[in-house]
Amino acid sequence: LVITTNARGKERVEIPITARRSGSPVCRIGIGPAGLNYGTVAIGFPETRYMNLANTGTGICTFQELKIVDCSGGGIWGGGASSCGQPLVGTASKLFTITGVPPVGTQMQPGEVFTMTVTFNPPKAEGLFAGLLSTYYAILGAKARDTLLGNDVLIPACTEATCQANLIGSAGIAKVSVLPAEVDYGLNTVGCCSQTFNVCVYNSGNAPLKVTDISLKGCTPEFRMVNVPKLPRSVLGGANPICFQTVYRPQDLGPDSCVMQIAVTDKSSPTVTIPLRGAGTYETEQIDEFKQLSGQEVDILYVIDESGSMCEEQTRLSQSFAQFIQHAEVWDNDYHIGVVTTNVVDEAIFGKLNRGDAKITPKYMTPTSGGSFSKMVNVGCNGDGAQEAGLQAAQAALSAPLTTDTGIACSSDSTCKNDPNICPDPAACGYTCVDGTCGGWNRGFLRDDAQLEIVALSDEEDQSAAGIAFYIDFLKNLKGWYNVNMMHFN
Repeated sequence: LVITTNARGKERVEIPITARRSGSPVCRIGIGPAGLNYGTVAIGFPETRYMNLANTGTGICTFQELKIVDCSGGGIWGGGASSCGQPLVGTASKLFTITGVPPVGTQMQPGEVFTMTVTFNPPKAEGLFAGLLSTYYAILGAKARDTLLGNDVLIPACTEATCQANLIGSAGIAKVSVLPAEVDYGLNTVGCCSQTFNVCVYNSGNAPLKVTDISLKGCTPEFRMVNVPKLPRSVLGGANPICFQTVYRPQDLGPDSCVMQIAVTDKSSPTVTIPLRGAGTYETEQIDEFKQLSGQEVDILYVIDESGSMCEEQTRLSQSFAQFIQHAEVWDNDYHIGVVTTNVVDEAIFGKLNRGDAKITPKYMTPTSGGSFSKMVNVGCNGDGAQEAGLQAAQAALSAPLTTDTGIACSSDSTCKNDPNICPDPAACGYTCVDGTCGGWNRGFLRDDAQLEIVALSDEEDQSAAGIAFYIDFLKNLKGWYNVNMMHFN
């Protein structure tokens, strides 16, 4: 193509033109990427990815159908990747759903692309295998008609009787724990910064835990967060925690308090609340009083297997308590004794003293509380504890949100649920009214200055989601690495 102009230096412009013969116009449809692998997704928090449907041919395609069908052989036992039927045959999947599909009859011009969203919403497993990792497979198929030739074009084109899955996702549980459960900055000179405290978010589940937001609620500028990572950010199960710092700089006399909110993808505890407390003073001198621990304060947590083979062992434990408590009285111990089970499948009892049953009182025994140890340790042996995960249960029992004391006064559970500072979503509030303040179910059991003894009673290997090193690190951090002798796991 030659163009003649009166522009100086551009009087004659030559543009080369090329063409390639391709034969008759042909409709070709394709999807990109060829498949989606969602990895492990936390139950209750659907994951969305993008996929394109395109006409890669030279002719016009008339869109007819697109459907996702589940493959057989998925779920707990895995496999199933090669057990998919023909595309579009069967009931539409409820696990994998798609939006943005073009209307039936839409003419797709050569090179035209439709962007769609495909969402994987893993189901909540029930019963015996509820705590195990489950993998699901599906096949996304599409059909269009070649407008010129009049024949149907189907993808994927399977050459065998069965097809390969092009959608894969695993379902797991994300479980949050936060240390410490509260931060007390103590007394600080006005205008001066307090000690800097570490706050760490752990994940003891088998699905990635996403930390979506970290914020201060009801706080003055005296409270600050430092080195907060860019969010959202994932914590893999059993991996190193996400840690950041918080500091307090009082600007006036007297006490100050507020809360920190950590939003995570844990269905049972979507928001963890950490109380912050401090006070300002103009005093230029301070007297530090150091009290040597008496060694008589001890918190004892029993973690008991409730599977079918444990009836006899639970009876023995109950019968031996009288001898045990006599030794505690000889040494004049100030004890807290609580019981949780190894069951990490049922959220209603996971990590909760007395299986979360308000009818069993007290929640934990003290020298003056009364209560029946026999009743506490009789957690049953009906086999509900299918996944004997003593380490995981102990971790949940001894950390926020279960150990949190928000310090917010209450008269009923509804007072806590309707306070946006601790429960942004009342329907998913992990805090109840305990002894006049809002807190976690195990509030008050774990004391800062008390020796901690954990006693796990089971006849099975531990089946916790994370590795042993993760739980060792977590448990040592309960009392601090300089106080490792204050914590024992038996």
